[in-house]
Amino acid sequence: MLNGFLGSGKTTLLRNLLVQSRKAELDLGVVVNDMSELDVDGQIVAQTEFFDEGNKRFQSIHACVLSSRKGIKELQKALETVLSDGPPKLLFIETSGSCHPMPVVEFFAKQPRFKLTGLLTLVDAAMVDQDYDGGRRLMPTMQRNLKTQHRDTTNLLVEQILFCSHVFLTKADRIEESRLQDIAKCIHQFNPMVPVMSLPWGNLSLKKIQAMPEYDYHRVQP
Repeated sequence: MLNGFLGSGKTTLLRNLLVQSRKAELDLGVVVNDMSELDVDGQIVAQTEFFDEGNKRFQSIHACVLSSRKGIKELQKALETVLSDGPPKLLFIETSGSCHPMPVVEFFAKQPRFKLTGLLTLVDAAMVDQDYDGGRRLMPTMQRNLKTQHRDTTNLLVEQILFCSHVFLTKADRIEESRLQDIAKCIHQFNPMVPVMSLPWGNLSLKKIQAMPEYDYHRVQP
């Protein structure tokens, strides 16, 4: 599952993985969630050479966020359609930027037909650098929000980091290496158990995806 804010590079990564999957002749399923009525991300993927029109292996969920009650119901329908031609070897889910990971993780914890492996959170390093002073303001802002019971995009960013299995920093080429390391350290304090790595231009090996172990559901249990 590819999670992260709008503009963090999820669709770029997905298209890169689709290219690799096609070269490897891998039977693949894809579900794309886009909050817009126009379903922009879904069209970007669907209008490529990867899927013929009407291919059940590609499903798009739009105009609702995947982590909402309606979104979870739509996800269930989409997965049933993907499975209608038999289970694919690998399934990619691209969430919308406003998706909270917890409800989706809980959904897959109850799905014996699927094994959730990578929950990849893509973080726009340039955004963190500019909006959170190189990451230094991220923890204080979150602490203040918790104290005042205020919710904003900082809470969502932290939640996406907290429940992921891997953090990938995108747009890292725009930031000095030393400052990028500071951002990685600031992010790592929220989830010390996961790796924080740079992801240039969506270049992630498909083999690394396939080698990822099952998601550790203990991290989301109270």
